[in-house]
Amino acid sequence: MPRLDNLKLRASWGKLGNNAVGDYATQLMYERRTYVFDGNAVPGAGISAIVNDVLTWESTTMTNIGLDLSAFKGRLNLSADVFDKLTDDILIRASIPGVFGRLEAPYTNAGKVRNRGLEAEVSWKGTVWNDFRYGVSANYSFVRNKVLKYQGDVASYSGQRILLEGYGIYDYYVREVDCIATQEKIDRMLADGYVFYPSTPQPGDFIYKDQQKEGEVGYKIIDDGDRVIKGHSYPSHFFGLTLNAGWKGIDFSMMFSGVAGISQYLNSTWYTNVVRNGSVINKKFLGAWSPDNPGSKIPALTTNDGGRNTANNDFWLQDASYVKLRNLTLGYTFPEKWTSPFISRARIYFTGENLLTFTRFEGLDPENGSASNYPNMSRYIFGVSITF
Repeated sequence: MPRLDNLKLRASWGKLGNNAVGDYATQLMYERRTYVFDGNAVPGAGISAIVNDVLTWESTTMTNIGLDLSAFKGRLNLSADVFDKLTDDILIRASIPGVFGRLEAPYTNAGKVRNRGLEAEVSWKGTVWNDFRYGVSANYSFVRNKVLKYQGDVASYSGQRILLEGYGIYDYYVREVDCIATQEKIDRMLADGYVFYPSTPQPGDFIYKDQQKEGEVGYKIIDDGDRVIKGHSYPSHFFGLTLNAGWKGIDFSMMFSGVAGISQYLNSTWYTNVVRNGSVINKKFLGAWSPDNPGSKIPALTTNDGGRNTANNDFWLQDASYVKLRNLTLGYTFPEKWTSPFISRARIYFTGENLLTFTRFEGLDPENGSASNYPNMSRYIFGVSITF
């Protein structure tokens, strides 16, 4: 049995409030407005928003159970936590009919979101051969969010993403690609009574899976009603690894980190099957479908897609998981006998940041929050540190 130096069980519970809606959200406010009087536009005042005088603060309840352990004279350290975070009475603007004109919708306490997960960190350090020091530290977190209450079966949409009760926050909502169209396939589906939106595919276009069943409204119509929830906007897994070593005056360290369980939608002016005058597109599309390349799963190149292949679909939805080498440092500290009596410590070193990225994502950088934003730059630093 390992010799325990420390063992601690932890438990905590807390509740916080949040009133992030600005001032006077419950008060009827007037602002300058123009109205028509006797056929002329004249200045006046009018209300700017519908108000809700029974608003309450959002509340976040956090429950945490943890364990801390150290053993082998501090060489082994472990920390683990299981948590539950429930945010209730989330303040959102309600939907209102257009008959209200320019009035802003009122805030309501209409949302509830739960985040559950675990976090763990373990480290080991030691010395071998008298003067070779080493250390390993790893961490892992898992978190899954779920919308418990929002607008019932009524969803909100943001581009390719959906906000709906029972699912993650803004999961992706896309059509699933079934195959690349051939003329024979198109003719057969048209003869069977299928209707396509936004327009009938041409050879080389996507044909999407018909997700609607016989008897449902929209049966044999392929449109946005065939979309499915697929892929998460936020990662579920976070992990990191740090290695360090030292021998005499030499020191070395490297740090990796990454995420998994996240997708990004990659369809931009340079990652597309739509060719425009003067544009540059990704070389992947050199393998697009053509009569000479009928086995390709990439849609045919075109100058006018008409939305047939750029409708929100899972061809453009990519796994954005990654592992990055964040930092690598190598240094050497000169022996004190070489630098004394005028210099107490002298060290030369090299540091590199964002050196390597391992990912299947085909955009510029899976981390930067957008499919085509400029990637994080690598940096290389050589330095000398002198202490007198």
